[in-house]
Amino acid sequence: MPETLSVYWHGKTMFENGVAEASTMGDGFWNINRVLVNPKILRGKGIGSKLLQELIEKIRNADGKKIIVWPGGYDDNKKKQVNFYIKNGFKKYKEGYFLWLKK
Repeated sequence: MPETLSVYWHGKTMFENGVAEASTMGDGFWNINRVLVNPKILRGKGIGSKLLQELIEKIRNADGKKIIVWPGGYDDNKKKQVNFYIKNGFKKYKEGYFLWLKK
């Protein structure tokens, strides 16, 4: 089993791109490292959600059962990030953590 899984998106120009990446923590537990779409003007158009859903499917296929994320990092708008993960099926787990469970 790979230690890291990634999915990529390439837009119409070399400056339009996106990535979603996760690393295994063992025992079917995965951590989202990043979901990023550039440039910022392309955010909010569903590209990040598509990347995240593809990544979740890859994690499922790798027998992943739990995925955790700590919003923050690339974008200083943490509330926007929290809403993004909730919209994509993550639930608040502990303060600052969001968890997705295999269905």
